[in-house]
Amino acid sequence: MTQKIHFLGTGGGRINMIQQLRATAGIYIELMGAKIYLDPGPGALIKARAQKIPLNKLDAILVSHCHIDHSNDAGALIEAMTDGMREKRGILVGSVSALEGPDKPVSTYHQNALSKRIVLKPDEQFSIGKLRITTTPTKHTDKTGIGFIFHAENTISYLSDTNYTKKIAKNHIGSDIIILNCLYLKWDDTKANGYSQKHMDVEDAKKFIKDINPELAIIQHFGMGIIRHGPWKVAEDIQNSTGIKTVAARDNQIIKIGAKTNSLKAWTKR
Repeated sequence: MTQKIHFLGTGGGRINMIQQLRATAGIYIELMGAKIYLDPGPGALIKARAQKIPLNKLDAILVSHCHIDHSNDAGALIEAMTDGMREKRGILVGSVSALEGPDKPVSTYHQNALSKRIVLKPDEQFSIGKLRITTTPTKHTDKTGIGFIFHAENTISYLSDTNYTKKIAKNHIGSDIIILNCLYLKWDDTKANGYSQKHMDVEDAKKFIKDINPELAIIQHFGMGIIRHGPWKVAEDIQNSTGIKTVAARDNQIIKIGAKTNSLKAWTKR
C-alpha cells in the first residue's frame, strides 16, 4: 500500500503567493488507503492535474484555517472530487473559520455537494477509513486554526501556521515526522513597527524540533526571506543545531514513507 506525502506547493505568505516563486498548492497525502488533500491554496487544481493527482478518487479535503493560501482552491477540488457536483461523495474537514461564518472560504454550495462535512476545534479526533486523525491547537491570527496528527504506521504531524509555544509542541511529542510551516527567516521585533509575529521563523522551528524530537523534520510554506536565502541552507542549519534530520521540501517532491523513517528517499538539497 502506497504511503506518501506529495508537496504540490511549498510556498506561503502574501508576497510569495501573488508571485508564485514557490507554489501555494498544498499537500497531497496517501496513508493507510486514505487519499487526502491538505490546505489547497491558489494553484492547487492546476498543480494537482499536472502531477496526475487522482482528484476524482479523493477521500477527503482538509483545511486548517481560513487564510487564502490554505483554502483558495477547496471549492475547485470539491468539484473535481464530486465529478462536477454530480456525485455526492467525499469528506470536507476544516476549522470553524474555514467552514462556518460569513467569511468562510468554502461556500455552502460546495459544502453541500459532499457526503460529509466535519467542523473541528483543537483536541478532537476523526477517522478517514482506517486512518485516525487528531486535531491540535495553533497560535496564529486565525484564532480557530488547527493542526493535524495522522496516526499511521508512522505518526505524522502537520503543525499548520503557528508561532512556537511549549504547549503546542507538547501536543506533537511522539510523532515520527513533523511538517513545519516555516515562513520567516528571522522575526525581528525591533523592526516590526508594532506588528506581532504571525508565523513561525527558523528559531521557532528549532524550538519545536528540539521539544518534539521526531525522527524527521520537514520544513515548507516558505516566505520570501527563506526563498531568497535558500531553503536547503535553512534545513542544514536546523539539522546542525538540533541534531534531527531536517529536509526543506521542494515543489512537486514526493516523500515515500515506510515502516521506518530512515527508509525515506528524500535527502536532496534543492
